[in-house]
Amino acid sequence: MGRVTQAHIDARRQAILDATATLFVRKGVSAVTMQEIADEAGVSAGAIYRYYPSKDDLTREFFRHCIVEGPVQLISAAMPPTASAREQLHNAARMLRQIWDEEGFFVIIGDLETILAATRDPELATMLRDGQEQVFDLLESIVQRGQELGEFDPALNARAVGRILYIQAIGVGMLAMHSTSEAVDGMFEVLDEILIRLAPARA
Repeated sequence: MGRVTQAHIDARRQAILDATATLFVRKGVSAVTMQEIADEAGVSAGAIYRYYPSKDDLTREFFRHCIVEGPVQLISAAMPPTASAREQLHNAARMLRQIWDEEGFFVIIGDLETILAATRDPELATMLRDGQEQVFDLLESIVQRGQELGEFDPALNARAVGRILYIQAIGVGMLAMHSTSEAVDGMFEVLDEILIRLAPARA
């Protein structure tokens, strides 16, 4: 029997995590069983426990992805070194909109599930705060770069701007779940306008 490669293990873990995200968003975290996740991922009930010993372990991995990996990957992908800071933020917004168009609003629902769970679990609340700080660090670095390039007003608090942009993205996502495509387009147009108006004031 051939040796199982790390690539195979990683792919299986990701398949289980993807199945978990699909079911958690569709049914809610508490309503999903490990057997349902195994069926969705196409693995046996016994195999899933080799990768995640318990539902708690799998749930925390799902939360960690919602808190850190998903947002950080999205923002990092929108940060080519040749782009201006404003273009980077525009790119992040466009990529988020594309994800919503292709996959529905799973990302936002996962975020909301995580935030609600963190209100009941102090350890998860700490993870949420730490994960959000990583996202804020990235956004702050983009805003600071824009200030250095003269795109954004240097008097603005870069970290506060990053936090507000993050909150706006979550808020637009929540409204978008029950809004028309035209309404979502309008909200993104306003987000773009906000980025333009962060420029330094001209005499």
